[in-house]
Amino acid sequence: MDTTIDSAIEKSAMRKVYMRLLPFALLSYILAYIDRINVSFAGLTMRGDLKLSATEFGFALGTFFLGYFIFEVPSNVVMEKVGARIWIARIMVTWGIFAALMAFVTDVTSFAVVRFLLGVAEAGFFPGMLLYFTYWFPRKHHARIVSGFLVGLPIAVACGAPISTWLLSLDGMFGLKGWQIMYIAEAVPTILIGILTLVVLTDRPEQAKFLNPEEKAWLTARLNAERRVTGEPETHNMWHALRDPKVLMLTAMYLAITLVSLVLLYYQTAYSPPVTGFLKSIFPGIHKDVATMLIVLIPYIFGLFGMLVWSRVADHDLWNAMINGKVLLMAINYFGIVTASLGMLYFIPQIIKSFGTLTNMQVGWLTMIPYICGGIAMVAWGRISDKMNERRWNLLGACVLSTAGLVLAGYAISPAGNLGGTWALVGMSMAAMGFYGSKGPFFAMPPMFLRGTALAGGFAWINSIGNLGGTVGPYYVGYMKDLTGDFSGGLYGLALLALIAAVVCALFLHIPDPEKTQEEVNEDAAQRQRA
Repeated sequence: MDTTIDSAIEKSAMRKVYMRLLPFALLSYILAYIDRINVSFAGLTMRGDLKLSATEFGFALGTFFLGYFIFEVPSNVVMEKVGARIWIARIMVTWGIFAALMAFVTDVTSFAVVRFLLGVAEAGFFPGMLLYFTYWFPRKHHARIVSGFLVGLPIAVACGAPISTWLLSLDGMFGLKGWQIMYIAEAVPTILIGILTLVVLTDRPEQAKFLNPEEKAWLTARLNAERRVTGEPETHNMWHALRDPKVLMLTAMYLAITLVSLVLLYYQTAYSPPVTGFLKSIFPGIHKDVATMLIVLIPYIFGLFGMLVWSRVADHDLWNAMINGKVLLMAINYFGIVTASLGMLYFIPQIIKSFGTLTNMQVGWLTMIPYICGGIAMVAWGRISDKMNERRWNLLGACVLSTAGLVLAGYAISPAGNLGGTWALVGMSMAAMGFYGSKGPFFAMPPMFLRGTALAGGFAWINSIGNLGGTVGPYYVGYMKDLTGDFSGGLYGLALLALIAAVVCALFLHIPDPEKTQEEVNEDAAQRQRA
């Protein structure tokens, strides 16, 4: 009888939690991704207006991920301390402001600076939402809720494609270029939803007014029981967090790195010539574009070192998470998938445009197809992973599908293959299914072996390292386009990164389920030995 009652309470509580949190989280992520990737559609006309080469365009849009990388871990740790409601609202409002400022860039330098600031503003949102879900959803729901949340990504591309290309067609309205109108129009909803976050989100289940006392008690007890499995500590209140020396130290780090990073990035043109000359004296054959990329990256490598040292002083659990072998392997896997995914995403409108005489609006509609496929795959794969209670091999299947799709797309548009745009679109659709199908099983893995601050830092660290691929992928695709005249070489290179992700998953990402009994663990080990 008690079991029946508990089951009824569980169904009622989880239905309310899903209905309260998922639609809002989904809408927020759709807006986040539209503001992040609308530059790919702007590139159809913006590149010509600003006289940018494909390499310059790929490099400048990739600076978003430098800011994202440096500030992701501290942002997520601060959120874990002060609460999701206030911090996510702050993130959304500030990124909305910088998304609108993209309308006023005038050259490659201002383009790169504003993209960097957009990355700084948005840093912490995605891993912050993943962490927030662990406050509300028991472990058996993790792949499902992550897939439901991340379906916003392909929806953002599928819906954003026709909307963005339509806004581009408003060229001349209010005396603005079409791409300027697009940036402003797509930034305003983000700011409004950011303000609404303060009303909609609740930090913890025990504070929820939309749950009745029985539902609160069941959900709190269930989550506490799962935390005891991994030893997750009690949280502190906001005042304790604000006067915690660790938070103050992280704040000081955040301020220092922000000031130095922006000065270095903004005054890049001032120090580029002497540094370029120095690099050429050491490496005589170095290409100018490669030297420029190194000039920008080197300061951030030192910034990364500083962040690692400071995190070791500030929080032992955070440091252990950042050097945890499983976390680093997951970060490598994610880097491969993200590099391939974003390399394709930011150039897919231009790849489709190269198929023939298509209007910008037709490009927008065709861009929807791979991401509709990706959205369906994401939801289905998350449900399958939860139903099987298996993560690793589902992730491997997604990585392999991505690799095959990119190879097909590259071959279809290459002079050797010349299969045509239809097969290229099929290949990119397969790749998108793999990219987004991997999300559910992948992000269900960290809570299996991390807890508390370590989980917050682990999520952010994996995501920040992975999103460095957003700097590498678009730059590489743009560079290969300028070098060879088509996009096939870029797609082959992205396929190699997806293959590396698959190899890492197949050989190294064995993470035992902490809820399994010792007998089940022994049985699994015996089965592997027999195999």
